[in-house]
Amino acid sequence: MSASQQEKVTVFYHSPCLDGAAAAWAAYQKWGDSAQYIGINHDKSENVRDLIMQNIDSDTHVIFADFTPPVNHADDPPWKLMDDVADIARQVTVYDHHHSAINDMEGYENSKVKLVFDEERSGASIVYNELFPRKKLPQAVELAEMIDLEHASRKDFFSIAAYVDSLPIGTITESVQAFEQVNNQSMDDIIKQGQSIRRYHAISIDKTIASASWAKIQILPNTDAVYVSIINANPHHLGREFNIRLRQLAEKSAPGFVALSWFEDKGVVRVSVRTNGVPDAGKIAAHIGSFGLGGGGHSNSAAAQFTIDQFNSVFRRLRQEEVVQAITQPEDFVIDQPDARQVGRKRGTQGRAVGK
Repeated sequence: MSASQQEKVTVFYHSPCLDGAAAAWAAYQKWGDSAQYIGINHDKSENVRDLIMQNIDSDTHVIFADFTPPVNHADDPPWKLMDDVADIARQVTVYDHHHSAINDMEGYENSKVKLVFDEERSGASIVYNELFPRKKLPQAVELAEMIDLEHASRKDFFSIAAYVDSLPIGTITESVQAFEQVNNQSMDDIIKQGQSIRRYHAISIDKTIASASWAKIQILPNTDAVYVSIINANPHHLGREFNIRLRQLAEKSAPGFVALSWFEDKGVVRVSVRTNGVPDAGKIAAHIGSFGLGGGGHSNSAAAQFTIDQFNSVFRRLRQEEVVQAITQPEDFVIDQPDARQVGRKRGTQGRAVGK
């Protein structure tokens, strides 16, 4: 047995997330059952701290796969959590591609911490490339990267994504089984199974978007509150076309760039932020998450978490009549379709954020 297999390794991987699960599977190809695998999410820093500290010691090589411990935004130094992990662990390696994490860690240095960041690759691809630099990406990682980076122009993208997204990845055991399955299936079989799932998604997406409600919230620091459409749905259950439809909805809605979906899971409400990159979805998730359990992500796709009480306080749902009345009060605003699909200025001029 090699020295690398004998070392004590704990892998913290982004969960629930397809790319995070694939990153864990990539790490599993290196360390197998000799390592410990723990799903982790963008929770409040103290909860993240507790989860990490309970599972490491001075002999541990800590791996963060598709995840970076959050920076501190209070009185402590911003990188205190990462430094504290490094003080305890033998070494720390971070493999991540999230835009918010890369920005947060800019300028960070610690002799025991290795940061491997690349926005052009998925988290799973980074892990596999770094652990197996001379090997071709396996099919499971290739597909996970294609789906996570939304290379939607690829032939049969939505059918492939529909099938892969349908596999259970709630635990490391399920993740390993799912990606072993993907890795050993023919593409024809994956596409065929995905086509029927995609047809079901298409009907569900239309019904889900039609059920949108509204809330008035501040989406970024030092900005006016704006009206935002809220869709009650788990985006992981509706396929990747739902993500694209959400961004299209965001582009057509005032203030123009953001749509949110939410669902409840074991007392936690997860809010998915979708934009076209302007404003930055990761910054929105981090800001709104500061009123809940934390958040972060990419510039066009991110997430935050809340308790049910926190969510109801931050996202007070409005009746559609309230929103229509508020938006149409100023003479220079019209709402063309009262279901949030199109809001803009008269005479074709560029819209602005609404809500004071």
